[in-house]
Parts: sequence; structure tokens; C-alpha cells
Amino acid sequence: MADVDRSILKISIVIFAAVLFAGLAGYFLEEGKLIYGAVFTIIFLVIFILQNLFIKGFDKLFFAILLESIAFALPFYQNFSGLFVIAVFVLTVLLFKASFDSRKELEATMKIRFFRVSRLSLNLVAPALVLFIIVMFVMKGGLFSEEGVNILLRPLTPLVMRYYPTFSPSVPMRELLNNIVVSNLGDKEVQDLNKLPLWAQNQLITKSVDQLTEKVEDIIGSKIDLGKPISANIYDTLRFKYIDLTPSSKVFLWSVSLILIYSLVRSFIPFIHAPIALLAFIVYEILLAFNFAVVQLESRSREVIILK
Repeated sequence: MADVDRSILKISIVIFAAVLFAGLAGYFLEEGKLIYGAVFTIIFLVIFILQNLFIKGFDKLFFAILLESIAFALPFYQNFSGLFVIAVFVLTVLLFKASFDSRKELEATMKIRFFRVSRLSLNLVAPALVLFIIVMFVMKGGLFSEEGVNILLRPLTPLVMRYYPTFSPSVPMRELLNNIVVSNLGDKEVQDLNKLPLWAQNQLITKSVDQLTEKVEDIIGSKIDLGKPISANIYDTLRFKYIDLTPSSKVFLWSVSLILIYSLVRSFIPFIHAPIALLAFIVYEILLAFNFAVVQLESRSREVIILK
């Protein structure tokens, strides 16, 4: 049959490249260098798509995916525990399921539908990598921390600044509440306030800030430290609420959170797929042009890719 793996050397090159870039992606993500981590993750995903096209034996695919999962997870070995093992296992299963779906698609169709195969390759892999990174950062304490809150607030900062131009996660809470109080004053209230001496203006604003603080504390159910930055207060509130949960509630919270994150990433797959699949297609065409692989016709005129 034509649809068999022929060149062990080329198969080894593909696997080695995937393992290398999976390891580099994991290393830079663990170091907090997100740009480098994202670049190497994209390169790994490109090679992963090509791997599913080039390697036909499920035994070889499983071996490759096992090595890739270990390489991606290895930089996080400081978090080694039962949960770490489970996370690596789940990552391996999802990567293999993506490869399995891709190979079944290739075997079931007469023509090679590159972009459908690439979508099947990314459908599970992209969410799997994101969930794994989140679990690792949670175990490391790097996500559920003040710095982690800062990272989560960065995308929201431009939106909030439309309403409060001076907003920043690092400004003291008193300054934020002070700006909210002042910005919500009517024209007549501002005129009346300006008639007062400066010390009286400050006294009235401080009193309003204290009243607003009490209202916010009643809503969130925890104390606010006006001297701390906004991010620190949000972190303290979240930590207080989390500590107050029962063990079963914590498990439920994380389960729901991971499911929501998984669903959210899956919803972005069309946007993630387009540039990565295009890059993979360019590399695929270059490899065909240099005779790294060839497309041949098997029985019933079915197209197959052969590494010769």
C-alpha cells in the first residue's frame, strides 16, 4: 500500500522539530516571557498540523505526542504532584485525539483537504495548551496573585479608561474612588464646591469617598484598603472569597472555570486557525516543492502524502 510510513529519517525529523519547539514554548511560558512563548507555541502548532499529515501510524503518532507533551510540561517540573501528572495525561489525551481525528479525516476522503485537517488538529490542541498553562500557573501561584490580577486587568484597562481616563490597576484605591466621586458631581454641585475653601472641599470629598467605600464594601462583602492599589484590593477580595469556600465549592469553581475557559478558547478557534493554518500551508507547499514529501494516488484515486 502507498499509505504507509516509509522514511524513518524524515519522520524522526518531524517529531524532533515538534518536540524541540514544544519544549521551547513551555520553557519561555514558564519563564513568563509570553511573546517568545507564543511564537514558539505557534511554530509547534504548525509542525503539529504537518505531523498529522505526514505520519500515518498511530503508534508513531502516540509516541510523538507523548514526547511533545513531556517536552512542553518539563519546564514546569517544579510543580510536580498528582495534579501535574493528571494535567500532563489530559494534555496527551487531547493531543492524541486531535491527531486521531485528523488521520481519520485523511483516511475517509478522496482528496487531501488541508484546511479541514488543520482545523481538526487545532480544535482540541489550542484549548488543551491554554488549560495546561493556566493549571500550571495556578499551581505555581503565579496566576492567583496580585501580579496575576494585574495581568488579567491589562486588557480591561483601555475600556475603563474611556470612562475614567486616569484609571490604572496600580493607582491607590482612594484615588480611584476620589475620581469617581468628583466625576459624578453635577454642574451646580461643582459650582457650590468651588465656593468653599480648599480644606472644606477636601473634607466633603473625603466624606463622600468614605460613604462610597462603605457601599462598595457592603456589595463585595469585604474590607477595602484605600491606601493599596486597585489590583491589590481586587486580589485581597478574591483571596478572601476563595478561602471562605468549602472544599467542594472550590472543586466546583475550578471545574466550571476550566470548562468556561475551554469553551471560550474553542470559540476563538476560527480566528486562531486562519493565520496558523495559512502558515502551515506555506510550509507544507515548500516541503512538497523540495520533495520532502510527495502526494500520490492510492487505490480508488485517493490522495495520500508520502515521506520518501
